[in-house]
Amino acid sequence: MKLSVSSTPKVALAAAFALAVISLGQLGEPARGQAAVAAGNKCEEVPKTLAPAASGAKSYTMILRVNQPENVTEYAKKVRKQLRDQDIFLVNTRFKGSTPEIWAEIVRRISTEFPCNRIIALNGLHLDPNRRGYSYALAHDPSVWGISLDWESMDWAQAQSIHRSIPSWTEDFTASRDRIARRLHRVGQYSADQVGEPGLRTGVVPAWYPGWDYGMLGKTTDRTNFTRKENRRGFQIVQSQGFCSNSDQSGYGVAMRSLLDQYFPPPKIKKIRNAKGKVIRKKKIPVPPRGVTEALAGEISFSTTPNENADMPVKSVSVGSASKCTLAGLKADVRAYLYWAHPGSIDSLLETRRICKIRNPCS
Repeated sequence: MKLSVSSTPKVALAAAFALAVISLGQLGEPARGQAAVAAGNKCEEVPKTLAPAASGAKSYTMILRVNQPENVTEYAKKVRKQLRDQDIFLVNTRFKGSTPEIWAEIVRRISTEFPCNRIIALNGLHLDPNRRGYSYALAHDPSVWGISLDWESMDWAQAQSIHRSIPSWTEDFTASRDRIARRLHRVGQYSADQVGEPGLRTGVVPAWYPGWDYGMLGKTTDRTNFTRKENRRGFQIVQSQGFCSNSDQSGYGVAMRSLLDQYFPPPKIKKIRNAKGKVIRKKKIPVPPRGVTEALAGEISFSTTPNENADMPVKSVSVGSASKCTLAGLKADVRAYLYWAHPGSIDSLLETRRICKIRNPCS
């Protein structure tokens, strides 16, 4: 059986947001622009990718998880002074107990408290609009900058439990890449139907699987977005938190460099032969990059109360280790990071000497 989109009338939703899109300008910027002007502020130019095309500390972009509306209030109290306009809030629609009303309230609070910052929805893989992790959650909201799909077996299993026709999960890269492309295309088209062409940009948040080519996956996110708007790239946040531990932070930098290597494949070697078939020289043929690194982000999980015996980084990794992993990743030239942590933990991270140097002022 073919899965269908929510039965919510598209015409009604489109009408509800049409005036917002027309009056507030470009998709993904309306709430930030209007609220900032009302407050007498001027926002910096919105990066076209996750991180701006800059160098050093200027390119460092924080992606902050938001599970509940209260998290936004906590961020406003704890870390406002150290945030930059390029930073992003990620609405975790997969959080236990979350609902469409909660998602809308989170977006409203972010738009009010942080009018210059972008918003990304982190969605699951099913099509029930009333359950947490709805694939199209917030895809109808023109104040949202991007929609991302969490790509891991847990989300797939949830979708299977709701839609029995979904095939078995696979970690095969070729099959997974095809599935991701089709899913992103559907989410993007749904968004375009709701808020008008080209809809919101889309991206993927894949788990780390051996043998996967994340450079090719980055290229896939671009292609699915290019079909709706020329030269508008997608984005990818790779779940790399497993490489940041209390005993080894340099390994995180190695992992980030391996991601970049996949974005920039080595040149092909063409053998030049003489009339007798003997190779007389070799010629390097450059291979175009598979995407731009500004559209790539890593992930770091940590806690202010780490338990080294815990099985998940969000419970075991310390704030100090997270700061070291951040610097190792930045040194490798990956510029954006999703921090899977509570607002209080983010506050502690920003207060560390290492991060304070690139994100002052500290208290």
